[in-house]
Amino acid sequence: MEPWDVVIIGGGILGTSVAYWIGNQYEGRVAVLEKEQDVAEHTSRRNTGVVHRPFYLDPVKRRIFARSSQAAYGMWKSYAKERNLPWNPVTTLEVATRPEDLNRVEKYYHWGIQNGMGEDELEVLTAEEVRKLEPHVRGYGAIWSKTDTSVDYHAFTKSLRADAESEGVKFLTGIEVGSIKASGDLLGVHARRNGSEPIRARFLINCAGGSSLRIAHMLGLGTGYCDLNFRGEYWEISSERTYLATRNIRTGLSEPMVGERSDLTLSRSRVPTPIEDFSGIRQRQ
Repeated sequence: MEPWDVVIIGGGILGTSVAYWIGNQYEGRVAVLEKEQDVAEHTSRRNTGVVHRPFYLDPVKRRIFARSSQAAYGMWKSYAKERNLPWNPVTTLEVATRPEDLNRVEKYYHWGIQNGMGEDELEVLTAEEVRKLEPHVRGYGAIWSKTDTSVDYHAFTKSLRADAESEGVKFLTGIEVGSIKASGDLLGVHARRNGSEPIRARFLINCAGGSSLRIAHMLGLGTGYCDLNFRGEYWEISSERTYLATRNIRTGLSEPMVGERSDLTLSRSRVPTPIEDFSGIRQRQ
């Protein structure tokens, strides 16, 4: 088989987005290898579905992440509108549960502005103002991000696949990479199953998510690193209790992205982790 110009390993939202961009911008033979039978079967499907705004990202230490987050928000919003995909700005309250967390609330406000968010997108709230917005939430104050948005990343990825395919990109599903071997100017990607011919590529892009480091090791890259995997537990609150909050609620001010959180999904179900009262709650599949 004629070699591919570019082979992308991984059919999650990252690999599919990269495939669409390359197919749209360049001429050539592009393929996506995905070990499952369809795209977005893992992390790109099993998540809380939030487009995060960069108010919690240090504009100096996390500059690249912050700039990427700010740029991506507008792109995803435009893409959702063009493709008629769900886009629900549920907003987020990052709540100060201790008096000492109020300093970080103020810091988050300034970080958000420095990262490109508008003053109309952020608001510092007192404890009383938090109670007015969310009567069941207790805290010393909060930062309110008014444009954090709930989406369906699985639907986004499926749409991106269709767009990529319209640009000539081929999706080769059900192929799990077993090894990668160099042969002259080409790379040969060998599937785990025996007897199949290697998929040859001039360029290889690793978007394999949880398998990315394993793929890198096959190429002799990143051998000084290893994975530290952990599993997040997602739970779904029964419909009769969704009134408890109408926005994303988070309490990770002392350690960003860590702590108790409750996210509102597109189906209006609420996904908290961890939680204290398990009554009326079932584990999400």
